[in-house]
Amino acid sequence: MRTKAFGFLLLGSAACVIDPHYEDKVLPYGGDAALVESSTYITHTSSEMIFETSVVVLNSFYEGFDNEYLGADDFQIGGYEGTYSVEAFNGVHLERPATASSIVFLIDQSGTYENVDPYNTRLQAISKFFHDIVPPNTFIMGASARQGTLTTEPLEVSSTVFANDWRANGDYLFDLSHRTGGENAMADAADEAVDLLLQKTGPVRKEMVLLVHGSQDNSITPYEDLIAKARANSIAIHVVALGEEPDLNDLGMLSRETGGLFVACSTVKQMVKVFSELERLMNGALYVYKLRVRFKPSQGLVEPGSGWLHHIEINDPYGETFYNSIPVNIMIPS
Repeated sequence: MRTKAFGFLLLGSAACVIDPHYEDKVLPYGGDAALVESSTYITHTSSEMIFETSVVVLNSFYEGFDNEYLGADDFQIGGYEGTYSVEAFNGVHLERPATASSIVFLIDQSGTYENVDPYNTRLQAISKFFHDIVPPNTFIMGASARQGTLTTEPLEVSSTVFANDWRANGDYLFDLSHRTGGENAMADAADEAVDLLLQKTGPVRKEMVLLVHGSQDNSITPYEDLIAKARANSIAIHVVALGEEPDLNDLGMLSRETGGLFVACSTVKQMVKVFSELERLMNGALYVYKLRVRFKPSQGLVEPGSGWLHHIEINDPYGETFYNSIPVNIMIPS
């Protein structure tokens, strides 16, 4: 089990702020959460398509390993009018990556977190993630917004040197809690962050993590261009979408096409659980549920260029709980 990171609440202001150096390192309680590990188009006819998706399931009462007891009947797939059928279902153990990772973490500072995370719980959760990143893995912390309060736009970074200094980045996180505002420019920031990752040479995995809560991305950089640049440089982009506003289509496409994890957290508790396990999910072994799904829409042609945002719902028969809805973005290649 990894050491938990975190903090206490400083009371007496409009929102609570976390001290990034509190030594007890106790995270708030996390909720059950499920992530998309990968999703792949397989084949189609004019009336139906087949795709595969792999899902990681995290129980709130487990830490350090993945849920392995669910069955096919516990997964329900929908999202569009038509017929869904699970053609194959199995659990798969994925081995730990053989090489170290260098990570750029970007937090969306646009707008306000007052509705989705009024007590700045994300600071504790992110700091736990940083605390878990140990040598030879390294990271850089950054923030994204335009026309807000950042000193450089659309990307501000705590340092341009990849390291393991979670304490210094705790100070930076603490400062960011006071500096939200402006518009969402995550694609532009991620485009610049790719250039930071290009500093790294040798046998290292280049990865990016985005925490996004804003709605419309007003970036100049099209997502298609960001994907092409990331893929050309073997950069995986993992996306944590928080709340109801993020564009799950674009963000799901971004993670799918670059080989990153994708999760849509409707609650802060789900976000806390994801960040408490994220370093392990990126750098450790995984257990995934792999589903092959046949989808036949009730109307319209299934043709190249068509895309759908499906949703998987999981009902845990033991905990009698439902996990966060799992968005699965699938597009038929043109």
